[in-house]
Amino acid sequence: MGKTGGTRVIPEEYLGNLIKWKHEGVADNWVDVTLMQPFWIFVASLVPRWIAPNMITFIGNIGNLLGAGLIFYFVPGLGQGQEAPSWLYYVLALLCFSWQTLDAIDGKHARAIGMSSPLGAVFDHGMDGFSWVQYFLISVTLSRVGFGWLMCLMVVYCSYMAFISYWSTKYTGVMYWSTTESQFIVMGGLLASGTFGSAWVWWTVPYLQIHLGDLLMVLGLFGPTKNALFQCYTVFSLKEHRVHGELRELLYASVTYLSFGVISMQPAFHDHATFILFFFTFNIASSHHCNKTIVYDCAAMDSDPFEWTTVLTAATAGAVVLLPDYAIHAVAGTLVILSVIWVSFWWRAIHEISAHLHIPIMTVRKAPRNQ
Repeated sequence: MGKTGGTRVIPEEYLGNLIKWKHEGVADNWVDVTLMQPFWIFVASLVPRWIAPNMITFIGNIGNLLGAGLIFYFVPGLGQGQEAPSWLYYVLALLCFSWQTLDAIDGKHARAIGMSSPLGAVFDHGMDGFSWVQYFLISVTLSRVGFGWLMCLMVVYCSYMAFISYWSTKYTGVMYWSTTESQFIVMGGLLASGTFGSAWVWWTVPYLQIHLGDLLMVLGLFGPTKNALFQCYTVFSLKEHRVHGELRELLYASVTYLSFGVISMQPAFHDHATFILFFFTFNIASSHHCNKTIVYDCAAMDSDPFEWTTVLTAATAGAVVLLPDYAIHAVAGTLVILSVIWVSFWWRAIHEISAHLHIPIMTVRKAPRNQ
């Protein structure tokens, strides 16, 4: 695990950096600033003060996991002619909206009750790092491409864009990840499928001669892609960084995501059951890269000189290509190992930060008694 210092994720000498950490988020589009911010501020004002901000984060992110589970259970024939029940599209749209809203108000609520801290940032962005992959699955479901290589690649690509946002934040101190417009495109598409059936994705757009679903997918990918390119340019154009190892960290993560891109092309993972195996293995790997970047950001730690997650996923990709008969076994074994690494790292990081800052994780900090 690199510089985790024995059983610790954050060595003692870096704990003092936690109180110096500052986070600045940038959302300069009109949907965020004009339309949604007043709504989010209003909703945040309705939250009782006894509810912990991290509990809001947890509940919101569970919605995406539930959405992914509903897709896997009710639409096993996605892309093979099976139509999802109309109620499922409405439920998925509601879950996406709930996640968007709760993710927007948890920080506002934390500041309102005086609990804004690096612990909340690690928990919030760490949960998002896990949840983004499930949200992207819900998004790609609209295209009805099925549980095949195209869906795999699109989920991997979108998740890589999300990682770049966390990575750039670590080196610039500014998070530029504005995807509200894309989220509303997805929610609108889900509502359209629930109302008219999903056949609308095959409607041909006049003059452009492309399917409407494909057009909306391109529009949805535009925001994250634009953000990622801008963030890469910003990081590498800076003369000085608050921490070091930006290129090494990006390369390690890129190899991990590329490895899953290679795995996604293998026919063994193009049916319902094996796609689920691929999906959750990738979900854990992507989440670990995001979580590690977030924790190292808050503690102002340089990137590790070596990343075992990348080595493991690259080796798995090689095994899947060279030994296709054992592809499922290789990915299943990787899932087990990655799960242990991911849970161990994030669990220890959360508790180390909580203990050092004397901030409870899932409850509201009690005010000191008057002497």
